[in-house]
Amino acid sequence: MASGALTRSELLDHLTRAFADLPEGRPVKLPDLALPAEGDEPTRRRIERDLSQSILLRAWRIPQGPNEDRAALALLQKLLNGQSGRLFESLRNRRSLCYATGVQVVRGFGPGLVVGYVLTSPETETEAGAALAEELEKVAASPAGAEEFDRARRQLVGNLLISQQSNSSRVSRCATDVLYGRAPNNLAYYLDEIESLDPERVRATAETYLGGGNRYEVTVGPAAN
Repeated sequence: MASGALTRSELLDHLTRAFADLPEGRPVKLPDLALPAEGDEPTRRRIERDLSQSILLRAWRIPQGPNEDRAALALLQKLLNGQSGRLFESLRNRRSLCYATGVQVVRGFGPGLVVGYVLTSPETETEAGAALAEELEKVAASPAGAEEFDRARRQLVGNLLISQQSNSSRVSRCATDVLYGRAPNNLAYYLDEIESLDPERVRATAETYLGGGNRYEVTVGPAAN
């Protein structure tokens, strides 16, 4: 971290001297990032562990790369997550099927995924897994109501603005933008993109990625009875 009346050239000179003795890097062989061929049925795997609960993951593909539908997927995630989100309200509050639930969007330069998760009792894992998939697919069927949508968008925008209060977070975000081919300090554009979204646009994004039976199902927990 550097501060003060430094010019770009001065900072580069300091960095060049500081890293001059580092050994030359070696090329890293990337793993095979290819996903199995798409099909009409879910790809399932069970990982047995000595646990008192079951952890269920349900994942769908999203585009390879970090930028396509970035804002719409972030807002979709906000609609589904949190104690006021659809997943917690349906699976925990109304149906008592889980301890925790949510969704994560995983993306970078390799294949991306939307991953829904639920932590549940082994006795209810079948019902909880079906309910999780049902809720994730339901969001593609009809757009969110105006109040729900506006609340999720305000939360997303607010969290992004709060993250800018830390110098380390600002530097990390700037570095990530450059790494992923976006302009440095891309946040203002990202916020505009989020503000331009409407419920139908987010619903259409969900329909694109969360529809149909082509998903990956992983269960981590005790041996099935």
